Formats: sequence, C-alpha cells, structure tokens
Amino acid sequence: MKALHISDLHLGKIVNDVNMIEDQRFVLDQILEAIDSEGVDALFVSGDVYDKSNPSQEAMYLFNDFMTELSAKNIVSFIISGNHDSSIRLSYLSDFLEDSDIFISKTFEGELHRHQLTDEYGAINIFLLPFFKLSQAKNCLQQDFKNYDEAIEAIIAKAGINPEERNILLAHQFVSGALTSDSEEIIIGGLEGVSCNVFDIFDYVALGHLHRPQTVGRDSVRYSGSILKYSFSEVNDIKSMSIVNINEKNNITVETKPIRLLRDMKEYKGSYEYLYKLPYTEDYVKITLTDEEVVPDARINLTSIFPNMMRFGIENSKTNTELSIKELESLESLSPIDLFKNFYMMQNNNVEPSDKQIQIISDLITGEEI
Repeated sequence: MKALHISDLHLGKIVNDVNMIEDQRFVLDQILEAIDSEGVDALFVSGDVYDKSNPSQEAMYLFNDFMTELSAKNIVSFIISGNHDSSIRLSYLSDFLEDSDIFISKTFEGELHRHQLTDEYGAINIFLLPFFKLSQAKNCLQQDFKNYDEAIEAIIAKAGINPEERNILLAHQFVSGALTSDSEEIIIGGLEGVSCNVFDIFDYVALGHLHRPQTVGRDSVRYSGSILKYSFSEVNDIKSMSIVNINEKNNITVETKPIRLLRDMKEYKGSYEYLYKLPYTEDYVKITLTDEEVVPDARINLTSIFPNMMRFGIENSKTNTELSIKELESLESLSPIDLFKNFYMMQNNNVEPSDKQIQIISDLITGEEI
C-alpha cells in the first residue's frame, strides 16, 4: 500500500497581514495531482486542517472543494484534528463522509479510533489520535497522569494492538527532540513533549504539529511539515509531501515529493542600491535596509521590485527596526508632526519631544519664520 502523508494545512491563515488562501489552493491541487501520479492508495492528514477553531468562510469552501475532489478518487482518507482545529466542527458529517471512504477523527474521548485496511500482506490497522490536552486525558481516563508519555501509554494500552500486524498512527503532538519554527504555537517544557519511544508498537507514525519536515528518533516517526512556509524562520525549508510505502511487516520506506510554491518566502539584506538592482520577484520577502542614511520613500520604491513585501526593516548604527507592511502603511497615514514625535522618541529612549521642539518642527513644515 502507498500512502501520502501531509499535515498542518492551516487553511485560512493570515501571514504578516497577507491572506494565504490562493497559495493554499495551489498546493492542494498539487496534492490531488500527486494522488493520481504516484498511485496513492491512502491519504493521511495529521491535523491543523484550519488555522482557527472558527475558520473563515473561504477556508471552509476551500476544504470542501478539496474533500469533494478526494471523494471522487479511488482512495481512503484519514484526517485528525490538530490544536488549531475545532474537533467538533471538523468531524461534522463525518459519519456521512465515511461512505466516500473519508474518515475524520471524532472528539477526543481517551481512546484510539481504529480502521482496518487489507492488502496482499494482510491487515493494516490505522489508528487516529487527534490533538488532546493532558487535562482532557485525565478527565476521560479518570487518571492523574504526570505527563503526556503516561497518558499516551495508557491510551495505547487500551487499544488492544496486535504487534504482529502492521499498525499506523496519526497523531498531532510535540515529540521531544524535534525542531520547531516561529509559526507554531508550542509550549516546550517537561510536561508538553512526548517521547518517541511511546510509539514503538507502531510501524509508522504520521505526525502533525511541527512545520519543518523531519523524523524523530527513527525514520518511521515522521513530521511531514506544513504545506507552506508560514514564517521567515522557514525560508530555507523545502516543503514536501511524504510518500509512505507500506510493504510487509518491518518494511516501510518513505520518499519525499517537493511541493511547488506559488510564491516562495525569501529574505534580502543590503543597501538600497543593492536591493534596487535585484531582479523583480513576486515572492513574499523580508527586506532589511542597511544604509546609514536611508533614501526617502525607500520602502515604497522597493515595492516596484518586491510587490509582495511582507516585512521591511532598517538595520544600521542608529536603529534596528522591523515593521510589517500594515504597520508601515499606518505610519504613512500619520501627520508630519506625529511622525516627528515617533522618530524623536525612537532616537531618544522613548522620551517625548518638548513643546518648543514640536513648535520648531511645525514652523518648518508650514514655512513660517522661526
């Protein structure tokens, strides 16, 4: 059996005030194409389908379109909720969708949901473990767990897993030792991380939650990573889909298929003269200007080269500022006097200019004699 593992779609996500819905649709279309071109039998979606528990209308429409396309394909799909999802909203009509071989995890109730597939080697058991908080596990199982390891071990023990068969787990948790990025909402501490050895009984663990594609502990415990770059800490990441070849017991291999991005995310740093000579690009960019004397309207002029600029900063001996484009546009709407106040305070440790200084600037602006 061949499975395609993805996670962390974050449909509807806004990055630096930019709606990523068009970029997300571009990637979802690739996933549908890969299902056909790679001969995929099953799709694993390991959580964070949406970016918010109450997703936008356009995000829901996009996921609906994706599900409609999935239902027309001769594959079986498994989807779990992540920490950004509302498990109730995500699983709405899940019983109906099972007729189309789309299985969505129910709200966490302290147990694994199991589905069984078969191929020429026998049974393949697919277990679904949606994101849960430790307090939920304590309430559902009526046990006082000290950490996630104890909770997951108890959940697995209840599942009656046959170690002689092939067992696959979809989970959305932070596994200790994995690499994080700035776009994730994670509290890393002794109680939050899960040890990878709690998953030893599973032949493959399809993880979601972390946005960098990576394995943890062993090759078959894998984060597929997010489908897009959602922060500038991910500029050097290569987004991909994980293609899982499930052969006989103890014979699972994983390949990665790179994801093409509608717009990449890049960083550029240097003088205005250097930046202005760079080739035109519609990628999402972070610009850091290093001139000691900043060219007037530098940011506006550079948008002719970088129309999708997300961040703009100035780094020199006087200042080290970085603002989003929305923040910059807000500054541009201020009056000259308010701009002077902001600049003065930035240069003088947040001390406001005196009335006399403000009057001098006002007279200069209006052209009156001082």
